[in-house]
Amino acid sequence: MRARLRNESGFALIGALLILIILMGIGVALVSMSDTQQNQSGGQRVKESAFNLAEAALNAEALQLGHSRPSTATCTRMSTATPSAPSPRCCSPRAAA
Repeated sequence: MRARLRNESGFALIGALLILIILMGIGVALVSMSDTQQNQSGGQRVKESAFNLAEAALNAEALQLGHSRPSTATCTRMSTATPSAPSPRCCSPRAAA
């Protein structure tokens, strides 16, 4: 019986299997974490695309409104410019009155 207990021929195999199981667990955990991060980045990409589309629609509508509205500001002070002070390109409706 003592001879059998001193025989350690299968101990290395058990140690190697334990190390292999631990490394496989770490590998599975890393793959799972990578998959989760990929799914989160995909969701973020969809949200950012929707935001950019909405912003583009707002900018297009603002441009359409800007083109369809007639300008009410008339500049009457342009003739009062002096050579030392060049005339303004546009003046506010308050200054035109």
